[in-house]
Amino acid sequence: MSAPIRVAVIGGAFARTGIAPAYGRNERYRVVEVLSSRDASAVAQLCARKDIDLVSIHAAPHQHREIVDRALDAGHHVVCDKPFSATIADAEHLAARAASHPGLALVTFEFRYQPWRDAVRTLLATGALGRLESVDWVEHHGSWRDRADGWQLDRALGGGALGAMVAHILDTIRWWAGDLVVLTASHDGDPGERGASERACELVLSTQDGRARASVVARGASSITSGPRVLIVGERAALQFDGSLVLHGLPWPDDVPRPADEPAFPQLLDRWCAGVADAITSGVVDPALATFADGLAWARLREQFYAAARVHMGSAN
Repeated sequence: MSAPIRVAVIGGAFARTGIAPAYGRNERYRVVEVLSSRDASAVAQLCARKDIDLVSIHAAPHQHREIVDRALDAGHHVVCDKPFSATIADAEHLAARAASHPGLALVTFEFRYQPWRDAVRTLLATGALGRLESVDWVEHHGSWRDRADGWQLDRALGGGALGAMVAHILDTIRWWAGDLVVLTASHDGDPGERGASERACELVLSTQDGRARASVVARGASSITSGPRVLIVGERAALQFDGSLVLHGLPWPDDVPRPADEPAFPQLLDRWCAGVADAITSGVVDPALATFADGLAWARLREQFYAAARVHMGSAN
């Protein structure tokens, strides 16, 4: 067996209770240290260490640029959590740096590893549905209705439901259909650029060629998490997901495996961690692993979303 991948984890609650335990459950990793992102001096010292292969960053979005820069300067592989950045300038800077970095630079869009999302991508890629026409997606999240404070509620710091739950939705649709353009958008937060962040949002998008549309509704809901409920319509057949994936209009193709049961979130993180380990040891990046280029694509959609929402909500701020 090769030497374990030495990983340093930087961040808050999710770093301690989510991602660090996931690395620890995989024998291909050795967690060197788990450190709060609040101590900038300690973070700088950790990133500069030579006994680290991977720095996994799960800080607030406005902290990402400085920490990622330090990890890249030291030559480490880097994982950066979503929301990828608080500003488009930071996203462009990080993506440009990653383009010339010899190691991996990945974003935690781990929901790509859900079996049903992968099955949809495979069915679209094989042409089983015909040309994609539309995607309609609805989700409700109780945690965003109940959240009282923190950077997640401050848009200037990269907070908001768009960067939290909707980022995964937009990344998935883009993973299926290619680059997207925001057509219309609205949300329940302050319409200004630096106002209170949203807890609910709605948007309509198209593919860049305009041939397919997508609608997304994501809301905070009192004491309940519901969804996703997703309808993917092609010119010959449609897929529907509401806890399980159903193909309408055609028999399930023999050459496409049916998706396995959906894993609980810790097991989903385990699958993602295994994919990262495979990429580090083989140098081959699984298409299900999102890169900094994908993070930049999301940041551009974020800019388009807020610009369209300001028009819709009557604010030029």
